[in-house]
Amino acid sequence: MEAKLIGKIDISKAGGGKGLLGDIDGDGRMELVIVQADSGIDDRYVPHQITCVTAYRLSGELMWQVGDASGRPGNFGSDFPAQIYDIDCDGQLEILCVMKKRFLVLEGSTGRIKKDYPLPGENAHDCIIIANLSGGEHAKEILLKDRYTHMWAMSNDFEVLWTHEGNLGHFPWAYDVDGDGYDEVMAGYDLLDHTGKLRWSCKNLEDHADCLWVGDVNGDGKLEIAVGGSVTCLYSIEGEELWRYEGSIESQHVALGRFLPEEKGLQVAGLDRIRRGDGHKGQWDGRDGMFLLDCEGREVWKEDRKTKGWLTIVDALSNWNGDGRDYILAYRRGGGENPALYNGKMEKEVTFSQDGYVLHGDLLGRGREDVIVYNGQTAWIFSGTEYDWNTPPSGKPIPQTKRLYSSTLYPGGCVPLASPENRVQTGKEPLQPEESFQKIRQRKKRIFLAGDSTMQSYGASAAPQTGWGQVWHQFLKGDEDCKIYHSPDSAFSQAMSYELEKVVIDNRAMAGRSSRSFREEGRLADIGAVLGEGDYLFAQFAHNDANKGKPERYVPAEAFGDSLYPYLELCRSRKATLVLVTAIAMRNCEESADGIFQISFPEYREAMIRFAREQNVILLDMGKATTEYCQEIGGEACKKLFLWTEPGEYPDSSHRGGTKDNAHLQKEGAVAFAGILTRLVREYEEDGRLDEIKSLLASR
Repeated sequence: MEAKLIGKIDISKAGGGKGLLGDIDGDGRMELVIVQADSGIDDRYVPHQITCVTAYRLSGELMWQVGDASGRPGNFGSDFPAQIYDIDCDGQLEILCVMKKRFLVLEGSTGRIKKDYPLPGENAHDCIIIANLSGGEHAKEILLKDRYTHMWAMSNDFEVLWTHEGNLGHFPWAYDVDGDGYDEVMAGYDLLDHTGKLRWSCKNLEDHADCLWVGDVNGDGKLEIAVGGSVTCLYSIEGEELWRYEGSIESQHVALGRFLPEEKGLQVAGLDRIRRGDGHKGQWDGRDGMFLLDCEGREVWKEDRKTKGWLTIVDALSNWNGDGRDYILAYRRGGGENPALYNGKMEKEVTFSQDGYVLHGDLLGRGREDVIVYNGQTAWIFSGTEYDWNTPPSGKPIPQTKRLYSSTLYPGGCVPLASPENRVQTGKEPLQPEESFQKIRQRKKRIFLAGDSTMQSYGASAAPQTGWGQVWHQFLKGDEDCKIYHSPDSAFSQAMSYELEKVVIDNRAMAGRSSRSFREEGRLADIGAVLGEGDYLFAQFAHNDANKGKPERYVPAEAFGDSLYPYLELCRSRKATLVLVTAIAMRNCEESADGIFQISFPEYREAMIRFAREQNVILLDMGKATTEYCQEIGGEACKKLFLWTEPGEYPDSSHRGGTKDNAHLQKEGAVAFAGILTRLVREYEEDGRLDEIKSLLASR
């Protein structure tokens, strides 16, 4: 793959410093913010302050500057106390930074000082961490620390909530690991609850934590905490050490991802500082090497580096070029090695033509990761696809993800938990396949389903909730002998297979996922690992893409086509067939005075239709067909289709208290809508691409 240079910015007026990313003016295109740190300090022991903040548009224009950039910039020996985040919940991003021993909140679009607070301690400015300590919908508390030992938790009004002393490492990670609605804080080797109370500490670890990651590494449906410090180790959220990797001399950075999507769980990429190059123990010829561990901590490979360099930063980058895959990003390598993306087999897939520090994110609101490589003078913008800078930005703000508002020189991160589901509610016992996946694959067509909660397969604990993808097999030949089992080649526990005589329907849909988050969680890559020539991929999205309140899901309607493109690209690369399905109807008749059903998410439906027409993709207009069906039977009758239940009607279900849900389906609605999809397949006459599926449909 090629890294295309699509832009170049002269950032010399910023005076040198660390880069941050965020859509600070809310126009639908990110901006680059350079924060310069002070110099003349020993940053091994004394934390930096910010001396100047400079904001640039990606088109190259200098937006504003606060502070003085004329001095010598500070080194990158410790973190920079600055973040970009909407701390006051006004819908606009701010820059948070420490300047002249004051904590400042700057208006993102202008640099104007909105808030100015004294610090809680003399050296409380090593880094800034945003946390949700109050259990609200929006993280709004702030953690400050000195270099290694003292931490202060601050309220949104900058009052001290609690303090903690310990071996904090570089950048404590705040995340709700136990699902109680409050962030816990992994403060180096200590896990604290949201009140600052110690839950547990790591055992027998020297030095300090260089970086921290959270994710379901071993695939058991629970989060674990990966610690990169004196060694690389994995802890359960209860404090049990699950494994440690002893094959490194000095572990530094770690990163989690599905770098080998065919393998169980997540893999851990890391960096071993084999020999320091700072004169420590007389060593000046430094050398490092990357490594990859499987979910059980076993070494998959370790780099035998032939070039000099000992300060590599390892991170995870997802969805380069919109392909939904996870890559190992390595930069600051030294020895003449430029930044690069590696796959899980230690193969370079993308090399960037410039050297420097690296930023990455959805820079242009296209639903894919692009990269900025920068030094003190220039920032180069790279993408897997061309970009026309004459294209006006969408005007819809790009969400500021946790990774972007947790910017650090010691990258940590989190991989969202794939919610486990119980056994599907089908009336049939799930079976394990009698043949291996490979044998099934040799003789049977596979139809993959990608989508949201209206398509997903559900367990008995969610009765009577049912997705249409869960029952579509009932409309195919041989359903009486259908074998139902958890998909053996998926890393996600809710994925279900419905094996018929000549076809396997593989339902990978998951509640709460948009076309964007489905990709970014590795679910599209999960399909891509097994999608083969002649297979089909049915994709239905919009319900969650339209949710502005969930930044990790939101895709503006104007960018919906771009967000769907990776699905098409995957199918083309596998010689498979993509089938787009517009979002099903909602029971929205009560929202209009005349009781008329309206097509749900019409702007997304139109965008999908337009994309399908432009790219010659099959489209089944379920949105229109199901809306017409609901209008035909009437609003009251539709309650039997949607998730309307009485209290106590399903005592063993999560819906035991009764529901009035106009978006999700119960079994009668799922069967009705699956029948409508079957009719649309039969009626498709534009070409012969669905003829094979037509031949599999039952005669009813």
